[in-house]
Amino acid sequence: MNGDKKPCNNTSMKNAPRLLAVLLVSISLSALLASCIDIVADVEINNDGSGSIRLAYTAARALVNMGTIDEEDRFYAVPISEQDFLNSAEKIDGLSLRTFDLKEDVDNLQIEAVLDFDSVEALSALFSSSGPGAVDITTEGGVTVYRQVIYGGSGEEIDDESRDFIETFFSEYSVVFSVDAPAEIKAVNLGEFSRRAANLRLAITDILLSPQPVVWEVRW
Repeated sequence: MNGDKKPCNNTSMKNAPRLLAVLLVSISLSALLASCIDIVADVEINNDGSGSIRLAYTAARALVNMGTIDEEDRFYAVPISEQDFLNSAEKIDGLSLRTFDLKEDVDNLQIEAVLDFDSVEALSALFSSSGPGAVDITTEGGVTVYRQVIYGGSGEEIDDESRDFIETFFSEYSVVFSVDAPAEIKAVNLGEFSRRAANLRLAITDILLSPQPVVWEVRW
């Protein structure tokens, strides 16, 4: 993600229909330092369904400032301040904030937070409240499946104006997800895996332009 980036165009972004809201995620929801917004999410899961998630992302000040006038209807969907994370944790049973770190420069905010969850339901609620979907874990016949809905899909083809916007501002960006499982991973439907770790990198354009749901499954 190094190299020259396209500058954020505030006017175009204000007119976009909350395209960034689908990108938390995930929640890995971690090391993508882009001009507009990049997200990494590292999930570590225990046998009992508890675990932790590390979220790391960079948000442009220009984007954050769009939400400062009306805090009840902010443009961005991702938590920015420590209080944002504390508010999310307070609303979700079984979720707690372990650590929070914020680094600032003239143009960007770099956010990293680690949250602990005591159940898959708490993790799913965190993702659902942020926009990208939900998580569930099922076990049948000795095989456990971690399933994460990264994006619910547009349901139809994207119009030309929205497509142009997405391709112009997000063509160089991606989102990274990772899962550390409590056992040896046997298969994934997307991405790659080695031993107990699975990783998935998706281009943001592929996510936002997909009419079908984008779902990640990890089996162990």
